[in-house]
Amino acid sequence: MNEVVTKLINLPIAIHAFTVRTPDGDFCICINARLGSTAQLQAYKHELKHIGRDDLYKRGSADLIEIYAHRF
Repeated sequence: MNEVVTKLINLPIAIHAFTVRTPDGDFCICINARLGSTAQLQAYKHELKHIGRDDLYKRGSADLIEIYAHRF
Protein backbone atom coordinates (compact mmCIF):
# COMPACT_ATOMS: atom_id res chain seq x y z
CA MET A 1 0.00 0.00 0.00
CA ASN A 2 1.19 3.50 -0.75
CA GLU A 3 1.08 6.39 1.68
CA VAL A 4 -2.30 7.25 3.17
CA VAL A 5 -2.96 10.90 3.98
CA THR A 6 -5.97 11.74 6.13
CA LYS A 7 -7.80 15.06 6.19
CA LEU A 8 -10.71 16.29 8.27
CA ILE A 9 -13.05 18.44 6.20
CA ASN A 10 -16.59 19.72 6.63
CA LEU A 11 -18.93 17.58 4.55
CA PRO A 12 -22.69 17.16 4.46
CA ILE A 13 -23.61 15.04 7.50
CA ALA A 14 -24.80 12.18 5.27
CA ILE A 15 -21.26 11.73 3.92
CA HIS A 16 -19.00 10.19 6.54
CA ALA A 17 -15.84 9.89 4.43
CA PHE A 18 -14.45 9.24 0.97
CA THR A 19 -11.11 8.26 -0.51
CA VAL A 20 -9.36 9.59 -3.61
CA ARG A 21 -6.10 8.67 -5.31
CA THR A 22 -3.58 11.51 -5.55
CA PRO A 23 -1.51 12.16 -8.70
CA ASP A 24 1.52 10.60 -6.91
CA GLY A 25 -0.40 7.35 -6.45
CA ASP A 26 -1.03 7.83 -2.74
CA PHE A 27 -4.44 7.74 -1.08
CA CYS A 28 -6.21 10.63 0.59
CA ILE A 29 -8.96 9.75 3.05
CA CYS A 30 -11.25 12.71 3.68
CA ILE A 31 -13.25 12.34 6.89
CA ASN A 32 -16.19 14.48 7.89
CA ALA A 33 -15.06 16.89 10.62
CA ARG A 34 -18.66 17.22 11.79
CA LEU A 35 -18.76 13.63 13.05
CA GLY A 36 -17.84 12.62 16.57
CA SER A 37 -14.47 10.97 17.16
CA THR A 38 -15.93 7.45 17.33
CA ALA A 39 -17.76 7.88 14.01
CA GLN A 40 -14.63 9.40 12.46
CA LEU A 41 -12.57 6.37 13.51
CA GLN A 42 -15.22 4.01 12.09
CA ALA A 43 -15.24 5.96 8.84
CA TYR A 44 -11.43 5.83 8.66
CA LYS A 45 -11.39 2.05 9.16
CA HIS A 46 -14.12 1.68 6.54
CA GLU A 47 -12.11 3.67 4.00
CA LEU A 48 -8.99 1.59 4.76
CA LYS A 49 -11.02 -1.51 3.88
CA HIS A 50 -11.92 0.07 0.53
CA ILE A 51 -8.23 0.70 -0.12
CA GLY A 52 -7.29 -2.84 0.91
CA ARG A 53 -9.98 -4.32 -1.36
CA ASP A 54 -8.93 -2.16 -4.33
CA ASP A 55 -12.45 -0.72 -4.49
CA LEU A 56 -11.14 2.48 -6.08
CA TYR A 57 -10.31 0.49 -9.21
CA LYS A 58 -13.61 -1.37 -9.50
CA ARG A 59 -16.12 -0.56 -12.17
CA GLY A 60 -19.71 0.01 -11.26
CA SER A 61 -21.64 2.39 -9.13
CA ALA A 62 -20.36 3.55 -5.77
CA ASP A 63 -23.70 2.47 -4.28
CA LEU A 64 -23.14 -1.14 -5.33
CA ILE A 65 -19.55 -1.11 -4.06
CA GLU A 66 -20.83 0.20 -0.70
CA ILE A 67 -23.52 -2.47 -0.48
CA TYR A 68 -20.93 -5.16 -1.14
CA ALA A 69 -18.49 -3.61 1.37
CA HIS A 70 -21.10 -3.61 4.12
CA ARG A 71 -22.10 -7.23 3.52
CA PHE A 72 -18.63 -8.77 3.43
